[in-house]
Amino acid sequence: MHPKQMVLLAFYICMLILKLTMAQTITRGTNVTKPGCPKQCGNVTVPYPFGIGSGCAFDSGFEIDCNIYINGSQKALIAKYNIEVYDISDAELRISCDFGWRCYDSTGALLDQDMVSINFLESSPYSFSALNRFTVVGCDDYGSILGPNNFEYGCNVSCTSKEDVMNGGECMGKGCCQKQIPKGLKYYNTTMSSTGNHTDVWSFNSCGYAFLGEADRFHFRGLPDLGDDLTVDYFYERLKATVPIVLDWAIGGLTCAQALKREDYACRENSHCVDSDTGLGGYRCSCNTGYHGNPYLNQGCQDIDECADPSTNSCERICINIPGSYNCSCPDGYTDDGKNDGRGCIPPYSVFPWIKFSLGIGISFISLVVGITWLYFSIKKRKLLKVKEKFFQQNGGLLLKQTISTKEGGVEATRIFTAEELKKATNNYANDRILGRGGNGIVYRGVLRDARIVAIKKSRIVDESQIEQFINEVVILTQINHRNVVRLFGCCLEDEVPLLVYECVSEGNLYEHIHNQRGEAKVADFGASRLIPLDQTHVATLVQGTSGYLDPEYFRTSQLTDKSDVYSFGVVLAELLTGLKPVIRDINNEQKNLADYFVSSLNNNLLFQIINRRVLQEGNLEQFQKMAELVKNCLNLQGEDRPTMKEVAIELECLRKLTGVSLSNQHGQGDNDQDDLSDLYTVPIDPYGNTPNSDSSHIMHPTYIPS
Repeated sequence: MHPKQMVLLAFYICMLILKLTMAQTITRGTNVTKPGCPKQCGNVTVPYPFGIGSGCAFDSGFEIDCNIYINGSQKALIAKYNIEVYDISDAELRISCDFGWRCYDSTGALLDQDMVSINFLESSPYSFSALNRFTVVGCDDYGSILGPNNFEYGCNVSCTSKEDVMNGGECMGKGCCQKQIPKGLKYYNTTMSSTGNHTDVWSFNSCGYAFLGEADRFHFRGLPDLGDDLTVDYFYERLKATVPIVLDWAIGGLTCAQALKREDYACRENSHCVDSDTGLGGYRCSCNTGYHGNPYLNQGCQDIDECADPSTNSCERICINIPGSYNCSCPDGYTDDGKNDGRGCIPPYSVFPWIKFSLGIGISFISLVVGITWLYFSIKKRKLLKVKEKFFQQNGGLLLKQTISTKEGGVEATRIFTAEELKKATNNYANDRILGRGGNGIVYRGVLRDARIVAIKKSRIVDESQIEQFINEVVILTQINHRNVVRLFGCCLEDEVPLLVYECVSEGNLYEHIHNQRGEAKVADFGASRLIPLDQTHVATLVQGTSGYLDPEYFRTSQLTDKSDVYSFGVVLAELLTGLKPVIRDINNEQKNLADYFVSSLNNNLLFQIINRRVLQEGNLEQFQKMAELVKNCLNLQGEDRPTMKEVAIELECLRKLTGVSLSNQHGQGDNDQDDLSDLYTVPIDPYGNTPNSDSSHIMHPTYIPS
């Protein structure tokens, strides 16, 4: 027999032994498949939710085709994809491996090549496990694995002589290299290229190979894996025999909490649900402690009789099996717990060493208390660190660090605070530190270690799909330094939701400055706005914000767009011009939006009846007319007819530069000539926009809550 054939035979034998000894908890017990369905396909046991043929599987994605024979042996295939299955366990499948290759002749001409790809549908229960590695074998090759969302990992191998090639061992780039893949990959394909087409190494390596396979099953053998023109067949047979691809599988795309509410929930009695950790959703079922078998079948999880096997119980004399567990007992006349690892069974009339026993109990108790206390605080600290790390990654901490390290200039201002810093700064988020509450969160007053007073915004919820945009906005806002914009110092990402640390503005918010006639204001945000992804034009979400500012188009479409911010800004401009609140009451004591009131007044040529007296003293007729038209355009009911924020900013800048005589000076009045101001109107008004026939108490004064 040829030496290579002997090696292949040995590989097949090892693979068979490995299959037979592999732990498959889902196949234990008497019930494995649905009643009346075959259990075995060749050497593969097919447990439910998988099934051989239609009607025997949970759904078509789990169906196994057993009608294929290769060399006289029956083979199990995933029915939808015609891929051979080696074994099925409670969380994984192992399927046949395939690989791509490129072979050259001594002149560097390409003799043959073949690339490999596998594509599972989004609705399928399968994804490629992180137990796999992408491997490239050769001496003058570059291989890459491509996947969804522009996923790509590359691996380069090089060696100039036989001596460079390690005789087995790790794949470190000399003849072999490996790359880990992420969880949740649904499809991939390989590509290969070569810089010198193997002309310098052709005498001992004429082909390069690229494949995905279980990392623990592939061991690079050095020159034998590079070999002569027989290497392709030899390598293929070796991979098929010893290196499978591992697939994770899960049922559906729901979490356990969601699946429990559905009629098609798959977990049966004496079992529990386990969420998939692939990031794709879905769940699996597992028998409860003390049971084994198939949790997807009625009566599939059977009680383990621990008393039948002495190695599975700790009883000294008598073992009594109970559902899911066991109890230990002592013979008549004997006392104590009857456990080998406990006090055992004490015979009658024995002289008991009470002093030694008491001393031992005392010392043991003290040691136990000290040990448990130390262990408790150690575990608690470790869990806290893990939770913080989890939240930090979940909230985009790694992306923020990467952005800070890669961008140049100004980004150093972005500070990442720790959860302990902010907890201490707010006295553990005490109620007396609350500055305000809004639809999306609470704002606390905090004092940092350097005595700076800050405002800490703690959101109620976080949209994980918007993390990348959130991080980009944090980096941008921390670089903004303007006297009319509240400065963002940084953020904390170690909590369940991100916390933002702002400059504390003690003089109140913009709303109070407009309606309480206070001095200069600073702007932070409108509160109802949400970040819009770059590839979308709207956001469909449940919006919480201050009444009167919200885009009316949202109530028809349930969508916020970039033009929604324009509408909200238009309301603010209307507030600045009129001094009125976003929701007012008319003479009939009915609530009315300022936006509607402003547009109606403008259309009826009543603009100067609603403009605030103080504002009239600061501008001229042309400015007011153009400003009013700008506000009207911003408040257009159709979002597509509103200007962009950039256009609004340009128009405001032009109005700011526009000079002229103020309306008050045109009529020959000074700042204190308030009585003469009524000559401008057909009906006199007061600073709050009320006519003599209206009651000022009709104006609604809602409590303003910062968002």
